[in-house]
Amino acid sequence: MLAAGLLDVSTMITHRFALDEIMHAYDVFADPAASGALKVLLTRL
Repeated sequence: MLAAGLLDVSTMITHRFALDEIMHAYDVFADPAASGALKVLLTRL
């Protein structure tokens, strides 16, 4: 469904990080109460 574009998950992604920021992204993901993270997205860009 996601690949077909039938499911919009953009509202669930609360944080976006470049792949070189993976350590910071992990810190955000690891403590959702403090960061407000619902879903963290890593990109190659």
